[in-house]
Amino acid sequence: MSHLFWPPVGGWGDEQGGPSSERAIESGLRVPALVAEAMELYAQRYTALKAPRKLHWKPHVGCVEMQVAVGDVAVDFCVSPVLASILAPFQDHEALTAEQLAAEVNLPVPLVRRRALFWVNHGILLLASSSSSSSGDNQQPSQPSARDTTAATANPGTGTSGAAGGGGGGGGTG
Repeated sequence: MSHLFWPPVGGWGDEQGGPSSERAIESGLRVPALVAEAMELYAQRYTALKAPRKLHWKPHVGCVEMQVAVGDVAVDFCVSPVLASILAPFQDHEALTAEQLAAEVNLPVPLVRRRALFWVNHGILLLASSSSSSSGDNQQPSQPSARDTTAATANPGTGTSGAAGGGGGGGGTG
């Protein structure tokens, strides 16, 4: 579909002005390397087949169907590419600070913290705070704050597998 058929829709990262919404900010998402390679290969084949047309990906739009395993329990999710990309680095790292995770996905730290709470609420990620408390043995997971360094840790036994696609929307335009 051409850009003439699908005009810019505000808030999806394709407006003329600067980013004004979280969706526009999410348009800077860096997807995991494996996904980026698959997207590039698909775009090259599309261009070869449909020359001179090219795909212009919107990596933050769509739906990712994935299965996440925690211990012996596997749960299926259909999530945004942002949520899937936030979880992906934990396949290679046991724990990451919010800053490290934000650098991995190329999104602002406050946005990454808000989106990571989805995985925390589902028991997939655990929050760990390195701020000092009065009783060193009794640290509880805390909400991220500007005063402490918060890290997310994969719940022991967490594994993911997934495929992009599904009914959430288009990832590219031609």
